[in-house]
Amino acid sequence: MYAQGVEEHTAVLPDGWQSRLIEVHATEHQIRSVVLCLDPYDLCAAKLARLAPNDRSYISSLIDSGDISVNILANRLNEVRDPRMSDGIRIQAKDFLDAFDTKTINASAKIAPESVKAAFRSRLDAATPDATSKQASTTENKNKASRPRHSL
Repeated sequence: MYAQGVEEHTAVLPDGWQSRLIEVHATEHQIRSVVLCLDPYDLCAAKLARLAPNDRSYISSLIDSGDISVNILANRLNEVRDPRMSDGIRIQAKDFLDAFDTKTINASAKIAPESVKAAFRSRLDAATPDATSKQASTTENKNKASRPRHSL
């Protein structure tokens, strides 16, 4: 697991995001840590405020896979009150979400936020390396150290 600490006001986030944080218990390297992760919808709302190509790709993959609902994400976007979310950015973000066809919207509308959180937690738990893969993980982390990192 890779986690990067950021200031509370680094990202443009919807109102109430603090109450939706997801606790992940990290026990690697004999250090017990609790990592607070953004709810997937809050994370995607922050990415909609940037709309960089990699953010669009990330959001698209979550929608296409059925992991998040366009309707719920659109509602969460409406909860962003940060002045950094200008009207122009908000219009672009809504246009981006409107580009998904009705079939995708109707299929993903059945997904409740709690089921997304549960799936997110199980994927994080499944991604925790066991003792046999720690050496490979260490090598991978050394390779990652030379790559640029992004906060969102």
